[in-house]
Amino acid sequence: MKTVIILIISLLLLVLLFIIFGGLAGFIFACGRRKSNFDPSRMSEENPGRMYYNECEKCSKTLLKNPSEDIFITAQDGAKITARLFLQGNKDKFIILMHGYRSDWVRDFGSIAEFWYESGYSLLIINDRAHGDSEGKYICYGVKERYDVRDFAKYLSSRYPGCKILLHGISMGGATVMMSADTGLPPEVVGIIDDCGYTTPFEIIADVSKKNMHLPVVFTVSASLWARVLAHISLKGASAVESSKNSSIPKLIIHGENDDFVPYKMGVEIYEAASGDKRFLSVPGAAHALSFFVAPDTVKRALTDFAAKTMG
Repeated sequence: MKTVIILIISLLLLVLLFIIFGGLAGFIFACGRRKSNFDPSRMSEENPGRMYYNECEKCSKTLLKNPSEDIFITAQDGAKITARLFLQGNKDKFIILMHGYRSDWVRDFGSIAEFWYESGYSLLIINDRAHGDSEGKYICYGVKERYDVRDFAKYLSSRYPGCKILLHGISMGGATVMMSADTGLPPEVVGIIDDCGYTTPFEIIADVSKKNMHLPVVFTVSASLWARVLAHISLKGASAVESSKNSSIPKLIIHGENDDFVPYKMGVEIYEAASGDKRFLSVPGAAHALSFFVAPDTVKRALTDFAAKTMG
């Protein structure tokens, strides 16, 4: 009997250690800084991701021919967060762009950024923390990044008094700009555009869709503990749902109906909770972060109408 008890206790300890260190591995995998393995050259010419990336790269090169300025802020935790500022016109209407998880602005916003610029808006394009030239050891899924967005908005409002600002994010960037809604944004922020953003870091890291390489819930719980210890964040410490509910800033939420990476239902949940003036644009046939390319005329019209309505 004693031997059986010892075996049971030993087995439970092994399971516990497996969960603890599995959570550590999961946290490092999900949140650790590392170079993206995205390589369009390894895709076939017919692959939509390859075709859209080629278009984004071409548009970004066109945009980079215009005058720009590298700027940075020092975040609350001391990290240096970088951005690129494209100025034009009267410098009174700005779009702040926030890219997605383990991505960059060229991949997520190359075509959209050129569209905004050609439409007459000045741009501030952020390099997310733990991405590109920005500092930060861990990706925080919006928990810390939402304050980076707020601080860049404050930078613009201080440098260009009386300007109007739209926040536009894709995927993790979409969740981040929505999470920033109740952080004390300056009054110059007049609208938020969330394209395929998720509800909370915990829910997107957990195996919510059952179709992608998310973590099982038990390991996400363990990873949450490591997130507190190593990154000093709670994976449940920010919610796009709650922030959208707590802020009356006008909101445009875009989500592709074929998105199985950030489930479509998350966009619906954020929209239904949102306060104030709001619109939900559902894009049939669009996979994750591809709405702009699948239905360009529809999405461009929605972006243009939202900008005109909020900025005048």
